[in-house]
Amino acid sequence: DRAGGHLMGAAGALVNLGTLMLDRGEPERARAYLRESLALHWELREKDGIAYCLEGTAGVLVAAQQPEAAWEAARLLGAATALRRSLNVPLSPTERVRNDRDRACARATLGPTRYEEAQSEGERLSMAQAVDHAMRLLAPKPGEAVDGS
Repeated sequence: DRAGGHLMGAAGALVNLGTLMLDRGEPERARAYLRESLALHWELREKDGIAYCLEGTAGVLVAAQQPEAAWEAARLLGAATALRRSLNVPLSPTERVRNDRDRACARATLGPTRYEEAQSEGERLSMAQAVDHAMRLLAPKPGEAVDGS
């Protein structure tokens, strides 16, 4: 239907803006776009878009260069991997480059054993659990403007 198509277009545009902000080195600006996109993809139950948003959220977390954030990034990457596997939807070449970079950063921060533990934990999350967790991780920080500025 037309309304669903408009929402799908908006959700796709927002995730693209989020990943553009990540590529530009602006993870806090990416946060707001990804949160809104994830909410729309969840409302539409558009699983491929949800996986893309989970991967984008991992990118925001990896940019923090903190062990706790790297753990959460690895969990979300695991959840996205499991979701993509269930859909039989591989990463595009561009997505693969970002994904490999984020995995390498999280692995370097956590070490291989802890990284594998976190990713495995993420693979066991239900889609609803992963979305709920990502939405909490993307929530504006206290005192932060909603648009990430």
